Amino acid sequence: MNKDHHPRKIAVPSKLASFFKIAGATLGIVFLLWAIGAGGRDSSWLGSGGERWLFFGCMVSPVIGAILFFGYKITTWITEWKWASSLDREGCIINGEVHSFREEEYTTKSGSKAIEYFVTYRYQVNGQPIQLEEKITGKLFDQLDYGSSVKVCYLPRKPDVARLSQ
Repeated sequence: MNKDHHPRKIAVPSKLASFFKIAGATLGIVFLLWAIGAGGRDSSWLGSGGERWLFFGCMVSPVIGAILFFGYKITTWITEWKWASSLDREGCIINGEVHSFREEEYTTKSGSKAIEYFVTYRYQVNGQPIQLEEKITGKLFDQLDYGSSVKVCYLPRKPDVARLSQ
């Protein structure tokens, strides 16, 4: 591998991340329904009563959702960093094989077209077959072929956490 290889985002299931997703959606819906239910009590605009709660519910629900969403994103980033640093310290190198490739075209913020490249590779740990997809550079994409041998760095305690190695 070359030095401009970009390690993939390590996708690891996280109970905390799932909690943030479910809690955000549930709390937002429950709060909004509660605010709407309080709606018929008083007809004054933001005085006392229902409309104030409806207005409050409509304003607070998105804020609560945003807080929980960013909480989820932060836990995802921390989890990815934790696994990446664990791979640096404890990773074992094993031979793998390229299974498939994928290109994904997208539009950048400036409006130009760009392509992301992905490779799917397979390897075995203790007889257990594992298949992962990883984002790679265009240069590496051009160097690899179907069935080519690649070096994979994986965690012995969690073999499905891995990345291509140099």
